Amino acid sequence: MTFPLIPPPAAPQRRRDVRVSLVQAAFEVATQTHDPRDRNLAHAITAIRAAARSGAELVVIGELFLQGPGSSRWAAYYSTRLDGTDPHVHELEKLAAELNVTVLIGCTSYGPALDVHNTALVISPGAGLCGTYHKAHLASFPYRHGLSAEQSYYAPGADLTPIAAPIGRLGVHICYDIFFPEAARTQALLGADLLINLAAAGEGFEAYWDHLTWARATENGMWYLMSSVVGDSPERGYFGGSRIIAPDGTTTARAKDTVEDIVTATIDLDAAQQMRSQLHMFSVRQPRLYLPISRARRGGHTPGRQP
Repeated sequence: MTFPLIPPPAAPQRRRDVRVSLVQAAFEVATQTHDPRDRNLAHAITAIRAAARSGAELVVIGELFLQGPGSSRWAAYYSTRLDGTDPHVHELEKLAAELNVTVLIGCTSYGPALDVHNTALVISPGAGLCGTYHKAHLASFPYRHGLSAEQSYYAPGADLTPIAAPIGRLGVHICYDIFFPEAARTQALLGADLLINLAAAGEGFEAYWDHLTWARATENGMWYLMSSVVGDSPERGYFGGSRIIAPDGTTTARAKDTVEDIVTATIDLDAAQQMRSQLHMFSVRQPRLYLPISRARRGGHTPGRQP
């Protein structure tokens, strides 16, 4: 008696490949008499079209790009409106629909009480402005060229919920948020498919971006995209360093430093499954041990005293 040969199982179909582009772009800065949004938007549109020609489904442009990093003192004059009336948002919505791409771009935006946020806009081809993220951790520290004083100009965000887009659920955060591993971990636990940081990576902080992007990717077993602006503002220079980090920490693509660049790669969102099944960074968590980090208190724990 003979038995029919059983064919080997077919290779799993990779259904979650996404083509992503990080636009590392220079910008104009606002002054009391100059609104840079029209020219910054035109520059962004040119870059988004170039990325779309390379097959990009997701295009990411860095922190505060529409108004220009270094324009904080004029944010109350030139911020983006999120109520459906903003012409720059309308232009991006039309472009996303025309090119069938999802666009993330940084700006300042008005809050409901006319305060101002450091914001990431998420604009999809089908839904237009489908989500916003307001920077939660506002930098306030000295550095070699001066003082970062975001808390003087912006209201902090209060939500880390991933934003639903055609390519998946996006865990969006902005620049200094990367220093807080709780932010990326919270987005991962809430079901984000990938983590995206819109940055204005300042000169002198290169080593931080090398290490922290690797750490946020590997500790969550997720793709981590960091897209920075490049150039100079009255506050500081920005070196760029935009990059795509795989769930295993491999740098898949990286922009050139100090110059405009676009980096594009195809990423497999399902790669996270392999990393998490091997390293078990979620299944062996012990949340009861971490309760102190959720207590609303300022400062660190004083040695020798009970928290």
